[in-house]
Amino acid sequence: MWRSRACVVMVATALAVLGTGTRAAPSGPGRIVFVSDRDGRPQIYVMNRDGSHVKRLTTPPGGSMNPVFNLDGRRIAFASGRSGNIEIHVMNADGSHVTQLTHPPGFSKDPAFSPDGREIAFQASRRGDLQIYVMNADGSHMTRLSHAPGICESPRFSPDGRKIVFACLVDLTMQIFVMDADGSHLTRLGPTVWSRDPAFSPNGQKLVFAGGPGKGQDIYVMDADGSHVTRLTNSSGNDSRPSFSRDGSRIVFDSDRDTPHRDLTPPLREIYLIDVDGSHETRLTNLPTSSWDASFGP
Repeated sequence: MWRSRACVVMVATALAVLGTGTRAAPSGPGRIVFVSDRDGRPQIYVMNRDGSHVKRLTTPPGGSMNPVFNLDGRRIAFASGRSGNIEIHVMNADGSHVTQLTHPPGFSKDPAFSPDGREIAFQASRRGDLQIYVMNADGSHMTRLSHAPGICESPRFSPDGRKIVFACLVDLTMQIFVMDADGSHLTRLGPTVWSRDPAFSPNGQKLVFAGGPGKGQDIYVMDADGSHVTRLTNSSGNDSRPSFSRDGSRIVFDSDRDTPHRDLTPPLREIYLIDVDGSHETRLTNLPTSSWDASFGP
């Protein structure tokens, strides 16, 4: 079943550490930040790109989700319910100096830094609907960018900061759109089948996303103009939240393909890596709980 992200969804699943696979996980630079509830409520963790040296960054009260690094890897933006409402926060990469940026009404989640670190795009329910907003990195000057009749989610800046790609629910199907960073020149991209979780490649020439025509969800790439769609995974479950490594060679994502009991709700999720051509798939996490919302840092 396709997963639906309506108003407030705090996925209650959990962390996993060191994975197993037929190929050794790659070493080298590139930390991965992700979410786990291995210690209770969902919290934010960071690990090396081979799955080693897992460290928890956030603590209760409340759960935390949707972590992303800024370009230099010194800051992490994330959503948290620690104040009693899901809002956007920022912290240092070591988990220190947490600052809340957004406040009610509504809730705010799914942040993304602009390349220069001066702005954060995010999803919010300011007027009862779910749309894309942007604000300064200190939380000031909040501006609504999207005006779709349905849910809009998962904003991500282009590497040059001029575009924002995101997904919206249109005619009961999630579709990928791109717009200028000021909200103008809206264009739909890619296939008309269910598509979500888009993200630019580091050079801005490609987009990775999750989607598919059937009951499952796989990882795809396409050119930044929506052409030349290529399927990378062939999962027995649902793959989601893909993110390019900073050198553009690998893609991290989460999947419920290895859930031992398919009737679990929500199903268990784990984090995987693949090469950009879909080869050399490696499972990074492997616990009887879940890991999700992974993205690369430097």
